[in-house]
Amino acid sequence: MMLEVVLAASGYAVIAAHSCAEAKARLAEKPVDVLVSDLTLGDGTAIDLMRSLGGTRPRVAIVLSGFDGADDVESTRSAGFDAHLVKPTPLELLTDLIADGLEKRSSRMRLAKCEPSAADEDKRSLG
Repeated sequence: MMLEVVLAASGYAVIAAHSCAEAKARLAEKPVDVLVSDLTLGDGTAIDLMRSLGGTRPRVAIVLSGFDGADDVESTRSAGFDAHLVKPTPLELLTDLIADGLEKRSSRMRLAKCEPSAADEDKRSLG
């Protein structure tokens, strides 16, 4: 939940799922450009999730894990993840990796950084 709040506060439109099955269903409905997943999802793993996506792989895929062994990192890389971050992960590192990955890969954005409208800026300056 904390990650969802931080990414939303950073201006990203966030689609949250709380299980592997829920993530698969949501991603089948609406593919995204960025996937950030804990390695262990209760009813599966981030590796299971990534493999289920087939041709709808996100532009940037990052796994968060408490496991940092060479085999763990190789497993997530082999599954198609761009980064394997060990928890606790500095949030700035995560948001930098997302931004860098989106900048390097070109395609139509589905998980987009939202810019405040002029009305929002006016509200902030008045608050």
